[in-house]
Amino acid sequence: MKNNQFNENFREFTNQYSLTKTIRMELVPYNNEAKKLIYDYKSGCENGISKGKKFANNYVIVKKILDDYYRSQINEKLSVINLNDDKKIENAFDLFVNNKNDKNNKQFENSLKSLRIIIASALKPIKEIKYEKLINLYEAKGEKTCELIEFIKQNETLAEPDKEKYINAVSLFNSFVGYFSGYKENRNNMFSEKAEITAISNRLINENMLLYFENCLKLEKIKNNAEELYDELCEILKEFVLPKDYSMLITQDKIEEYNKLIGHDASDKFAKGCNQLINEYRLKYPEKKKVIPFLNQLYNQILFRDIKTQNGIEKISTDKELFEIINVYIQNTLDDYLKTADNLFYDKTLFSDIYFLSNKFSSLSTILFESKNKSYSILKRKLAESNFDISKPVKINDIENNFKIDVYKILKCKYDQMNLEIKKNIEKINPILMLEKLNDDKSVPKIDNGNDKGGIGFQQIAIIQSLFNSIIELNRFMQLFSLELNGQKIEIENKNLDFYYQYEKICELNKDFTIYLKTKDYLTKKPYSNDKIRLFFDNNSYFLNGFVESKTDTSDHGTQYGGYLFRKRNSFGEYDYFLGCSKNTKLFREHLASSISEEDRSEFERFYYYQLKTQTIYNNYKNQNGESYEIDKQKLKDAILEATKECGLPFSYEREDTPTNYLKKIENENPSLFKLVISNENVMQLQLSIIKNLKTIFGKYVSKVPALKDVIDREYKLLKDFNDDIQTVSSNKIIYYAPVSQKELEELQNQKEDLKKDAKLYLFKIENKDLRDKSKRINKIGTDNLHTMYFKALMSENQYTFDIGAGMVFFREQNYTGKKIIHEKNKPIKNKTYGYTKKESVFEYDISKDKRYFEDKFFLHLSLSINYTKSSLKISDLNSKVNKFLYKNRNEITIMGIDRGERNLIYLTIIDLKGNIILQKSMNELIYNVKIDGTEFQVQKNYHTMLNNRVKERDLAKKNWGVIDSIKELKEGYLSQVVHEIILLMMRYNSIIVMEDLNPNFKHSRISIDSQIYQKFEKALIDKLGYLVLKRDEVVDGEIIEKGNVLNGFQLACPIPAIKDMKNQNGFIFYVWPQYTSKIDPISGFVSMFDTSEKNIDGYIEFFKKFSAIKYNGQDFEFHIDDYQLFFDKKNKMPLNKFVLTSKGTKWINVNNNGKWESIPTEPTKDLLKLFENRIDINGDIRAQITENKMSSEFYYDLTHIFKNVVQLRNSKIGDASVDYILSPYLLEDGTTFNSLDIQEQVQNGKNVMLPIDADANGAYHIALKGLMALETITEDGKIKISNKNTDWFEFIQKKKYRN
Repeated sequence: MKNNQFNENFREFTNQYSLTKTIRMELVPYNNEAKKLIYDYKSGCENGISKGKKFANNYVIVKKILDDYYRSQINEKLSVINLNDDKKIENAFDLFVNNKNDKNNKQFENSLKSLRIIIASALKPIKEIKYEKLINLYEAKGEKTCELIEFIKQNETLAEPDKEKYINAVSLFNSFVGYFSGYKENRNNMFSEKAEITAISNRLINENMLLYFENCLKLEKIKNNAEELYDELCEILKEFVLPKDYSMLITQDKIEEYNKLIGHDASDKFAKGCNQLINEYRLKYPEKKKVIPFLNQLYNQILFRDIKTQNGIEKISTDKELFEIINVYIQNTLDDYLKTADNLFYDKTLFSDIYFLSNKFSSLSTILFESKNKSYSILKRKLAESNFDISKPVKINDIENNFKIDVYKILKCKYDQMNLEIKKNIEKINPILMLEKLNDDKSVPKIDNGNDKGGIGFQQIAIIQSLFNSIIELNRFMQLFSLELNGQKIEIENKNLDFYYQYEKICELNKDFTIYLKTKDYLTKKPYSNDKIRLFFDNNSYFLNGFVESKTDTSDHGTQYGGYLFRKRNSFGEYDYFLGCSKNTKLFREHLASSISEEDRSEFERFYYYQLKTQTIYNNYKNQNGESYEIDKQKLKDAILEATKECGLPFSYEREDTPTNYLKKIENENPSLFKLVISNENVMQLQLSIIKNLKTIFGKYVSKVPALKDVIDREYKLLKDFNDDIQTVSSNKIIYYAPVSQKELEELQNQKEDLKKDAKLYLFKIENKDLRDKSKRINKIGTDNLHTMYFKALMSENQYTFDIGAGMVFFREQNYTGKKIIHEKNKPIKNKTYGYTKKESVFEYDISKDKRYFEDKFFLHLSLSINYTKSSLKISDLNSKVNKFLYKNRNEITIMGIDRGERNLIYLTIIDLKGNIILQKSMNELIYNVKIDGTEFQVQKNYHTMLNNRVKERDLAKKNWGVIDSIKELKEGYLSQVVHEIILLMMRYNSIIVMEDLNPNFKHSRISIDSQIYQKFEKALIDKLGYLVLKRDEVVDGEIIEKGNVLNGFQLACPIPAIKDMKNQNGFIFYVWPQYTSKIDPISGFVSMFDTSEKNIDGYIEFFKKFSAIKYNGQDFEFHIDDYQLFFDKKNKMPLNKFVLTSKGTKWINVNNNGKWESIPTEPTKDLLKLFENRIDINGDIRAQITENKMSSEFYYDLTHIFKNVVQLRNSKIGDASVDYILSPYLLEDGTTFNSLDIQEQVQNGKNVMLPIDADANGAYHIALKGLMALETITEDGKIKISNKNTDWFEFIQKKKYRN
């Protein structure tokens, strides 16, 4: 078995850039002070926990007022800006118009940038606000205040009690402003001048201004096609019509004003917004729809979007509150609602001249024709047959007269059923409302036990839920009568005003139905919380911001951030690690450590951290005459100048030049002069003298920085070379340990209670599952997880990869409020581990569900920097380096396409440079090795099944208002395993990874488990490739991939803030446009571009005229196409233009059977024979008969529906993963078509195949081919073209030049 060459081939991609990670561990109280913390807190004593809780509670209050303060400042600064100085907006508009199809035009980008800079400059004073001034108290007029308190006092929207609450909360944070460092950093993102999604300048310029520019163009279009409408719109918009007017639209109040003009002002029911007028015009003149567009509303300003109207019903906190709120709702609002609805439905005279909008036709049709097949589409088809314009509202009278049905009677019957259901539910709920509380047993029935009805508490919840569900059903029914379309109210003349008056009263009563959400939230909340309190142990707000002991000859700050780290050897010869917390900064002093006697040495060693402060050392420089480094540098510069003069080529220096810079300038401009100058005796002697003095002073630090010894021992002629080496050494941070005095530890441990609290030391052991006492985890045999490896590397000496950052300590109080589920000790329990042969296990201890919430716990979050000597890397720089590497090694690279499938969580296909499939694999089922009780065996998990089952359980819980079990851990387990396996395959086959570009404007609807799982997978993959370390040797497809070094990880991608910001490429990950990758014929490249939507009869006829012939060959029907371009937009032009489609084969289609979707097989050939029977002579000219003899709309509807099945490539059966294949209608030259079932059969017979085996494999295969298309464009200088044009893709996939 040979070793894989990945580690060797990709070695140049190590140590590329710095990145930060946070590791999270548990803190276990170790000494008495730490152990007493919880007891004292629960006894009501004020200590670090109670103070932390007070800070946490008040932080939420202060954050809200800070947001108000920011909003006030932002509005104030923006209100005085004139963006149109020098006609900047008008110039930007001109560029926008002229470069509409070139969004990356540099001139246009620069114009946007200049406008963003104006915004950012105006907001800069807000960014530079000092929180010390904003929050810290000072004396004024005999009372303590601060800038934020003064803002609260002047805030007229706050009531006096609220002002007092806010002032008290702000006062608590006096001299504690570091608590808001994270908040301030987050808010500062708003003030960037860059085109970032969180920036105000980006929102106003790159988003809102461009939306406004589009509106200007749309208004111009309306003016050219409907001048009278344009005049009406201008009358509404007034000052917001021209491009330059946008300068007045950058504050939130103006944005809201503009949006009301575009939409409508809800506070004025008689006012009409622009889009309302446009909608009415489009309904009146449907032929002008394409030239009368709706106008855009603008986005809310950043931060202002968080303002929400406060609802009258506060969050429900007890069962008693729940019952009171429901009772009041039933007795008042619901009672009025039902009485008003009764008045409406029991007066038949009101049901005349009422209208149904086109978006209600399907729902109304289902009610009117519920016993008939495809009831949802009957009404629309009947209206079309009767020559009604189905885009316009239809009157109830017209439906009754044309279809001879009593619409009122049917609707009243439906209402009566719903009304009765609500009243039955009220009768059931009344006894529950008499109780004080719900029964505790709220268990939800399991999905595999239909007879389990759950506990009494669950049954009570089911009754409450049933009431609300019946009300929701009635609300949906009432929506049938709504005259709102696309958010706009449609005005209809001659409508029944009496009916709509009653209807509006019903809508008003039902307007606020938040009681439903409040009730559901309360009844489905989990019995535990992950909320944690941050602790400071009487330190200031910068607690654990660093671990350096700061002591110089002139100052002594001690361990100023209150954190001490220790290590101690355990009985297994490994180190345990500890965190000490204290307000006392002068404990365990470094300068005293060397004087600790052998007898006084404890088992503990203290962690010390040091970085050579070169500037301080240079400042302490003294020559033999006591002169400073600056004087000696000046002497050297003068000597260099003199040397140039002696050479007859005087070369002066600038005042700010250092000797090194000065010599560099000479070398660049005159290399010959440089050689003469550095060989000048005076210049040489001065440099040697300075170097000697520097060696003397740096020599004092050799004990702390051993690497300095090599520098001091080395001979130097040039000061530059010495300083360069010093700089290299000083960039490294030194970690070392020194002994801790046993006496000092004991004194701290045994201190008297009356000692000052700032003398206390709270000592915790740092733990996670790998760092726990081995005696307690003897059955846990395995490799440390990566975060443990990082932590151990960080805490080790002699490494220059990991740097320690800041830490935070948290406390989570035990908070489990539900019924505890405990499996008793010594009783068998079923093993859930797949592949484990032992079916049951017996444990000597109780096993508790959610046990971690039964106990009080402390936690440590510690940030660390990896490759800290490197700067951060621009993603474009990494991409360029990767592309140059790929170009150089292009003959050894393969392409891995990754798709999220309908039947597979993730599917991958690896292809070579000729498009041949090397590997195609579902990632539903993963196999890996584990050790249990010391025995290693393979575990096989079908995560797709497991996640599906969990989703069903969660859906059942949602449906029944049960507590929803977490799916997070299962997803994380899957993502961890699948990312690991994909990376192993990437390393094994030297693959680039190609995925869909999940642009927010193009979302797939076919993901099966969770809409976020693929994005989480993407982020996990990027994070893993950001610092790739294999923990052990792995065997993959016959090759050994050697384990990596935690200090030298591969960096093959750059971590990014958000997946939505990802474009085209991230290192070895490429993103391609996802269109036409799944439903495509892998042999011919055929894709269906046919418009098979519903049409009127003439529209159907025009569609079928585009075929050159439709024939029956005795076995199947053939649809001949001579010009495919006739069927679709010319911008999607493709080489494939003349071909034949066949109806052969079986397709699976989804049908709605009484509200439940199910799949049925259908054979288009048989369906066409049945449809044509007694109507079409199949041996004649079928096309002519269809297009020249006008048939019923139902005939054309069915014909188009069957043709839609003919061109359907993907065929899947709901609930049966085994049915999922590609069957192409495209007739190949040999008379066959592509059917992936044939490929599956070849695989089952042991043959190697070069085509996709199923539909999901087809998607991954074509994603890989899009990667190949991009790879072929890479140039030697690292440039690549990743096209999102369908024309480029069709050219590539249909001509298949890559096969040559």
